[in-house]
Amino acid sequence: MAIEDAAALGIAFSTKFFKGNIEEALAVYQDVRLPRVTRVQSAAAKAAYNINERIGRNFASLMEARALTRQDSRKIPTSPLTRSRTSETSLRLRK
Repeated sequence: MAIEDAAALGIAFSTKFFKGNIEEALAVYQDVRLPRVTRVQSAAAKAAYNINERIGRNFASLMEARALTRQDSRKIPTSPLTRSRTSETSLRLRK
């Protein structure tokens, strides 16, 4: 939304459209932007309210499964020197 606002302000204050009256330019900007901003804010509010319906009721269980998977992957030994799952011996052999 901020990028759209900046673009709209850029057009409103461009030499092609700006007639020197700041209040008039801002009023036109508001008249142009208000319907779009209202639609986007309304859609965002509905999306936040209906998040379970939009992405599925199993979302929480999927997130729990991913968290468990991440915890399991932390148990894989890593090298403190390289923070890699490749051992120092293996790295030395690659040189």
